[in-house]
Amino acid sequence: MALPAARTWGRQPLSLARWLKALVVAACAALVAVEGWRGWAERAEALLEAERDLSALVSALGQHAEDTFRMSDLVLIDMVDRLERAGASPDALAALEGALAKQAGVALGIRGYSVYDETGRRLLTTGGQPVTSNVKDARRAYFFHHLFDPSREAHVGPPIVGLTSKLRVITITRRYDRPDGSFGGVALATIRAEYFSEYYRQFEVGRRGTIVLLCPEGTEVARSSTAESAVGRDFASGALFTGRSPGGLPTSVLYTSPSDGLARLAAYHRGDRYPVVVTAALTESEVLAPWRRQLLARMETVALLALILGFLGWRLADHVGRRYSTAAHLAETDPLTGLANRRAFDRCLAAEWRRAARERAPVSLLIVDVDRFKSYNDLYGHPAGDAAIALVAAELARFAQRPGDLAARYGGEEFAIILSGTDAAGAARVAEGVRARIEELALPHEASPPRRRLTVSIGHASAVPAPAGEGAAAEAGLVAAADAALYAAKLQGRNRVVAAGPHTPRPPAASAA
Repeated sequence: MALPAARTWGRQPLSLARWLKALVVAACAALVAVEGWRGWAERAEALLEAERDLSALVSALGQHAEDTFRMSDLVLIDMVDRLERAGASPDALAALEGALAKQAGVALGIRGYSVYDETGRRLLTTGGQPVTSNVKDARRAYFFHHLFDPSREAHVGPPIVGLTSKLRVITITRRYDRPDGSFGGVALATIRAEYFSEYYRQFEVGRRGTIVLLCPEGTEVARSSTAESAVGRDFASGALFTGRSPGGLPTSVLYTSPSDGLARLAAYHRGDRYPVVVTAALTESEVLAPWRRQLLARMETVALLALILGFLGWRLADHVGRRYSTAAHLAETDPLTGLANRRAFDRCLAAEWRRAARERAPVSLLIVDVDRFKSYNDLYGHPAGDAAIALVAAELARFAQRPGDLAARYGGEEFAIILSGTDAAGAARVAEGVRARIEELALPHEASPPRRRLTVSIGHASAVPAPAGEGAAAEAGLVAAADAALYAAKLQGRNRVVAAGPHTPRPPAASAA
């Protein structure tokens, strides 16, 4: 009876199919991981690209703000020069007003120009505003700035609401002096805050993005969105000003907005001559939206590819594993009987010997020889001899069914049975069962007197290997002992079981002696 082809002899290492499947899983996981790593790197690149774009945008907008303030300041410089040379007499103011009228429309966004004397009384104004004495102007921050600061530099103040126009404006002012060097008053230019808001709305910064113009101290002047309630808010304690380096404002920052809790990427530009700050901010979700769509599409493709490769690789691993297992089985299987061959026997005996040494358990070996088999072949022919060998092998296999047991064709008409965890008494019972079963088959053998049927002779030996085993020499000693017992069985008349004498594994040197 041939054993199933899927059977392997002894305790096998992890099969080739499992190794291949593990490799397939690792390859698919690596494919997904590499794509994930690549996607994360592209996320950083998307943020960096958005940062570059925002930096370029705020640089251009900052230059626009500088140009707007410069155009107003050039007019203020001319006004201060006229006031200091010609004074503030009615004729001088009339000439100045005529000169300012020629400037109308030259600078975009200009609301108007005004002149105040040292008490804060308005002496001149343009833009259709009435000239009235209004001491409230003397309370403006820009007035006090020039009153107590002798500097002749331009001063950009926070946004204010005009006393008569009620429009939100940005002020840029210069001080003018009397001939004796004392404070003479203030020349003022006002720029509509809405001018910047209208200009900023031309630029696309996303649905939740915004462009904001801030005064040097952090007060909001204008923004691109229609959330006018934010104009005038103080951002001095925000991420822009608290996160700046000792050298000044950062060029960009990633922060969480306190107003809506959204993460935003913002870029900043601070003017060189007029210290206003232009900032443009995009929400992180809008910046990463294209990256997220591309990553999702790519990951879906990679996941599908990994599934296909995994499925095909799994099937291939199964196929290769089966082919390998079949080849390995055939390499250790006797083709006639289906039992393990000598190669498998040697490997399994060594493995069982090591196991028994670890567990301090007995191991037994039976060597079975068909009596007068050469005569059987001569009398009945080789085909009949092969059939008899196969039948004997099938019966022997019935006695080696436990894990660790092994029935093998040892060579020619000789067989061997390894009995795991079996002492000498157990081995004797199994050997007698084998002998009796073969005799019960009642195969005719006229050349084997006196019973004229096919029989077997069996020698068996048992041992308990030492923990520090003697290796192959000790295993060979067990085989030699069983073989000697078989020889004794034949000398005693065949068709019998003989046990070897007590066997204690000894070192190779002692055995050789």
